[in-house]
Amino acid sequence: MLSFKEKIRRNFSKSAEDYERYAELHREIAGKLLNQIPAGEYKKILEIGCGTGLLTFPLAERFKDAEINAIDLALGMVGKAQAKAKAEVRIKVEVGDGERLDFPDDYFDLVVSSSSLQWMDIKKCFAEVKRVLKPRGEFHFALFLREGEAMIRKEMKMAGFKEIGLKSEIKEKRFDDLMGLLKFLKGLGAQASRRKPGFLPREKLFDKSSSVSAVFEVIFGGGSK
Repeated sequence: MLSFKEKIRRNFSKSAEDYERYAELHREIAGKLLNQIPAGEYKKILEIGCGTGLLTFPLAERFKDAEINAIDLALGMVGKAQAKAKAEVRIKVEVGDGERLDFPDDYFDLVVSSSSLQWMDIKKCFAEVKRVLKPRGEFHFALFLREGEAMIRKEMKMAGFKEIGLKSEIKEKRFDDLMGLLKFLKGLGAQASRRKPGFLPREKLFDKSSSVSAVFEVIFGGGSK
């Protein structure tokens, strides 16, 4: 039987080819997360769960002097992002695990992650992020997680982060029918879950003239070392 992590790796690699067709919501969240990051001289940036690069390349465009390491567990996603990054000498995309970062202590000025932490062991990931951040380095993220703000705050405090800020937002997306919703979820690789996802329970799905609306809860957060 495949482990949870292997299921995630397989599902997202399989969905990489069509991922951006279904990633409108993820693109919106990445844009909002990027705007959340304060101006600063970030020389070394790590992105965890880069996918096909929805945040990676806007991040490089905003912070033009930064070297960016972008990692993802899924080889298929990494391949897509690497193809886009060929001309970008400042961007290095590789397979990597957010729960076991292959970087030295006190290495990055900024760590970011958009729409991927919900697939990870939060405790392990936060501890690793704290380890690889330089003193006073910053961590900014967005994840889908229902009713999870208190838990995220607790885990950030336990990991030793300071100046913690969290905000939850509800996002609604309309589909022509239930099949459209299922294709959307499959296209994003969302076929496994470690905890309560940001996708709200069945009673929050409702039919409007045969169309289906799905409601998602997104937590935007940040903190410093």
